[in-house]
Amino acid sequence: MNSQTTPRQQLIEAISDLSDRQVILLLQWVETLQKTPPLPLNDPTTVDPLIEFVGSNTHGHLASSIDDTLYG
Repeated sequence: MNSQTTPRQQLIEAISDLSDRQVILLLQWVETLQKTPPLPLNDPTTVDPLIEFVGSNTHGHLASSIDDTLYG
């Protein structure tokens, strides 16, 4: 594809090579994507939800005594 071809044009060209089943799957994915609110890029106030979750538990350090449990 030409470097001057826009991503939208590239997508349209790629879709023409898909089977009917693949087009249906692509359409379902696009509909899902349209319902998902866009994530702001480079927004310092956006926090990765995994960062908040990592290490969060009510049972202390889950792996702190894993060897004792396995080999004890």
